[in-house]
Amino acid sequence: MSASLLSMWNSLARLGLARPSATEWTLLILLGASVVALRAIRDNYFKVWVLGWAALVASQFCEHCLAAKIPAPFDMVAVQATFVLAVGLLAGSVLLYARLRDLIIPLTVITAVLVGFAGARVMLWPDSLPLRFALEIGYRAVLLVAAIALLRARRSRWQASAWLLALCLLLLHLSWAPLTEQVPAAALVGAEIALPISMLLLVLGEMRARARRLEAMQAITESIAGAQQYGRVVQCAVENIQRVAHVRACWFRLVEGGHLVATHAAGLSPEFLRDAGFA
Repeated sequence: MSASLLSMWNSLARLGLARPSATEWTLLILLGASVVALRAIRDNYFKVWVLGWAALVASQFCEHCLAAKIPAPFDMVAVQATFVLAVGLLAGSVLLYARLRDLIIPLTVITAVLVGFAGARVMLWPDSLPLRFALEIGYRAVLLVAAIALLRARRSRWQASAWLLALCLLLLHLSWAPLTEQVPAAALVGAEIALPISMLLLVLGEMRARARRLEAMQAITESIAGAQQYGRVVQCAVENIQRVAHVRACWFRLVEGGHLVATHAAGLSPEFLRDAGFA
């Protein structure tokens, strides 16, 4: 393994390219892990995420490894335009996950405008401070909307990976001395590495939840096949809903005489069901 890495580094040196750092190798390995996970996870939001992560890795390599082979100012055009494209794709992935499809078209338009603006700013006004601030505000606003959408989608269920992903999205950045020098380099590198890991954890959590829902449906189907009265089926359904939804209690009501009467419950005491089961 070390011999093959050494051979790759020597090949890069002969081409006049800078050798990737340990952080860049880590990002590339995480991209490979995401591509492998894509074979098992066919959700559209994860496909868009992998495209966005590939664009982000490409931006990193353009900045640190390929800059010597790209003439100025096209090197910075490639770095910043690819980064803004990655931001748009990652944000789009989060919006798809949060089922906010109405925001996809506005995000597509905003991303296209920001990509063009990033390239034009470097080519025409590279020293303009207001335009650089406008670019920073633009892509950070996109990331902020994506982070808020993610947390709103997960507000009913606590999941550490969702909060970590939202935080890492807010820490994505272009290299700019007035801002990036104010934050420890280790924190920025850690956020870049934690970003794909948190998404993979989020996806694995969704897969586990999907498996639990399928198990609940199977259990309810089996109870329907073997039940002679509806009560057993209802009780099985209530218990499985409590388990899948991770709630403390769940109950089922029937309409009797114009009133809702609780007949089956899980996680409730008989006294509570008797007192609160009539509405």
